[in-house]
Amino acid sequence: MYKLFLSFGFIGSFCQSGSGPQFQPPFCVDEKSETAKQARKFRLAIETYKATRRKYTDPRGIWDQRYLKENPDIEKSLKEFTAGKRGQSLTHIQLEGKTAQALHEELIQHGFNWKTVPLVVDQGPNKRYWKLNGDKTSNENDPEVVKMHIYTHQDGGMVRIKACGVPDKTAKYPKRSPHVVMAVLKNFDPSQCKRGWCNYDTSYDNEAFKVTREGMAGPKAASDLYGFRRPFKKETPYTQELNRLAEDIYMDLVHTNLKTDCPNPLE
Repeated sequence: MYKLFLSFGFIGSFCQSGSGPQFQPPFCVDEKSETAKQARKFRLAIETYKATRRKYTDPRGIWDQRYLKENPDIEKSLKEFTAGKRGQSLTHIQLEGKTAQALHEELIQHGFNWKTVPLVVDQGPNKRYWKLNGDKTSNENDPEVVKMHIYTHQDGGMVRIKACGVPDKTAKYPKRSPHVVMAVLKNFDPSQCKRGWCNYDTSYDNEAFKVTREGMAGPKAASDLYGFRRPFKKETPYTQELNRLAEDIYMDLVHTNLKTDCPNPLE
C-alpha cells in the first residue's frame, strides 16, 4: 500500500510538472509613465556601457557586424588591436583626473610624440576653425585660434588633447568642456618614425576607431556611417529619442574630461 501511494504521488507530481501552471494573459501597458521612461533610460545607459565591453565580433556589442564585413580595413585594425599588435600604447594611459599638463608628461614618458594644430569646426571641405571667444575663422594662423594637441605612438596609438575645450556659445556641440580622446590609426608605417618623431597621417579619415577610457575599441563616431550599432531598429518617436540618447552615452565613454579649475555647474 505504501508503495502504491508513492506511485500515485510520483504520477501526480509528474503530471503537474508536465502540464505546468496556467498562466493568465499579460497586462499590456499602452502608455509608459514618466517614471518608467526614466528607468528605461537608466537601463539603456547600462546596456550601452556593456555593449562597449563586448568583443567587436559580438552582435550584441557596440559594432554593427554588417559594417565590419563591408569595411575589412576597419575589421583588420580591430583584430590587430585585440591581438595586441596595434595601438597597445593606449592601454598604459590613465586619462581620468588628469590635467592637460600631467597627461602630456605621461604621454611623452610612454614614447608618444606630439604636434599642435588648429581646432577644426567640422570635417567639411571649407574648413573653419574655432576661436577662443567662440567665433569661427577660416584663417588657421589667427592668433586667437583654438589649439588641439595630437600625440602619436609608433604602434598607431593616437591621443587628442583639447585643453581649451570647444568654446561653442550655442551649446550645440556635445562636448564643450576641456577633454581628451584616444584612437587608433587605420594606416601607418613605423618606418616613418625618425629620431622619435612619427610623421603619421592623423586626419579624421585615417582614424580607424576610438578607444574608451577602459581600453575598449568602438566606432570613431556614434553613427551608422562608422559602424555604430543603434540599439533600436524600429523607428518610432520614442525609439528615435532612445537611439539619440545611446549615441550621447557612447560619445561620453570615448571623451574624458580633463581636470581644470573650472567650477562644475552640475554640482
